[in-house]
Amino acid sequence: MGLFSYLIILALSGLFVGALARLALPGRDPMGILATIGVGLTGSFIAGLI
Repeated sequence: MGLFSYLIILALSGLFVGALARLALPGRDPMGILATIGVGLTGSFIAGLI
């Protein structure tokens, strides 16, 4: 698997995890949906580096 494919997979999994986290904890949240998905993306890329 190439580097570009790996980065795409990390990005898609981060988007999925961020959206899933938003759905798992409904209610008022100080972060918006984009910030929550951004945290998911960041976590996915950090986990991919480790």
